[in-house]
Amino acid sequence: MAKTVKSSCYPAEGVGCKLVDGMETGGHLRIASAKYVAEEALASGDVIELVTLPAGVELLPHYCVVHGEAGGPLVLKAGETTVASSVACAGTPVSVAGSAAVRSVGKFTEETVVSATLGGTLAAGKEIVVYVAYRVYA
Repeated sequence: MAKTVKSSCYPAEGVGCKLVDGMETGGHLRIASAKYVAEEALASGDVIELVTLPAGVELLPHYCVVHGEAGGPLVLKAGETTVASSVACAGTPVSVAGSAAVRSVGKFTEETVVSATLGGTLAAGKEIVVYVAYRVYA
């Protein structure tokens, strides 16, 4: 059975969001940097909840960047909608724009969890870092 785990940017047990580099808040383009270090080995199909974006913003998958030590590609989702499939995650930082099936989902009408589903394994102690770009409408 697939597991769901939380990144360092996803609020845990009612505690505020703990960010790696914090939120870049100048202007309308924002970046949330989410880091997940595996406490135990994860398998293909397991889900890492990266960050919850507020209502009224738009995820910009073409500007998102992924790097880490996963044993296969990632699928990036906003809620239940796939926004990028086959995102490489094996060391070198990779723009999500280079993956298959990148698509925009428009402005969120409610808080939305951005997550990554593993397409391979992630060994204990290995990490994944995702920079999630989104637009704020003022």
